Amino acid sequence: MAIFVSDTFTESTTVELSTHTGETGATWAKHIDYSGGSLSVDSIGDRVYCTTASTAGYYASGTPAGAEYDIEFDLYIHSNDTGSAGIMGRVDTSSHTLYFVRYNQSGTEWQLYKIVNGTVTLLDSAVATLTVAQTYACRFEIRDNSQEFFVDDVSTLSATDTEITAAGVVGIRSGTARSANTGYHIDNFIATDAGGAAGPAITDINTDEIVAQGETAVPITGTTFEATQGTGTVKICSADNIATNPVTQTVTSWADTAIQFTANFTGTTVVEGG
Repeated sequence: MAIFVSDTFTESTTVELSTHTGETGATWAKHIDYSGGSLSVDSIGDRVYCTTASTAGYYASGTPAGAEYDIEFDLYIHSNDTGSAGIMGRVDTSSHTLYFVRYNQSGTEWQLYKIVNGTVTLLDSAVATLTVAQTYACRFEIRDNSQEFFVDDVSTLSATDTEITAAGVVGIRSGTARSANTGYHIDNFIATDAGGAAGPAITDINTDEIVAQGETAVPITGTTFEATQGTGTVKICSADNIATNPVTQTVTSWADTAIQFTANFTGTTVVEGG
C-alpha cells in the first residue's frame, strides 16, 4: 500500500503544527472551519497536542490515490482529566465536510462522526477508560461503503455511511487546551492508500504455505521482500544471509499478520516469522 502521509512529529523545539514538516506529504495547514484552534508539536515527546480552548483541525498536504485509504496513529495518554483528540478523513478543505474519530474524555468513549456542510452526526461510539502513560495504536479504515476504527487491532467503531464520497485529504482534530505533559497527544501519523502490495508483486499459487509466528526456514521462490500488515512484519531474505543474520519479528500483536503466499520469482529464499 502506498503511503501518502507520514509524520513522526520530530522537532528540536516546540512549534505550532503549520510550521512543522513531516517525512512524507506532511506539510500541515489549519482548516478554515477550525481557525480559532491551534495544535503544537511537543519537542520532548515529539507528539501533537491542542493548545487552545477551541477545537483545532489541521490537514496534511499529501493526497490519496483514491477515496479508500487507512489512517494510523498512536494516541498517548498524559492525563485523563479533560479534552479530546483524534483524526479526520475525506476532509473537504473548502467546506466543513469530513469523517472523524476521536477519544472524548467527557463521555469516556471512542466516537465516530461525520460532518456534512457543518451538520454533525454521531455514527458510532464505544465506552472506554484509557490508562495514563499508555499508548494506543489506532487505525481508521475508510472504504466506499463503510468506515471502521481499530484500537490495538481490535475493531471498536464501525459504520456504513455513504454520504461523503470525495477522497479529500486527511488530518488531525483535537480540542481543549492542554500542555506538553497533560491530556491526549497524537504521534506516528501514517495514511496509506487501500489495496496494492508492499514490495515486489507476490502471486498466491496455492494454499499450503502459511507462515506462523516463530516458524523458520519455510522455502519459497522470490527476491528480497518485506510485507507489513497490522503491527507485524514478514521479511524474506537470501538463504546465505539467514544462516548468519536471521530475520526476526518485532511486533506487539499478531492479530493481522498472518500472510499466506507463494512468491513467483527465481532463486530460493527462506522466511522466519509470520
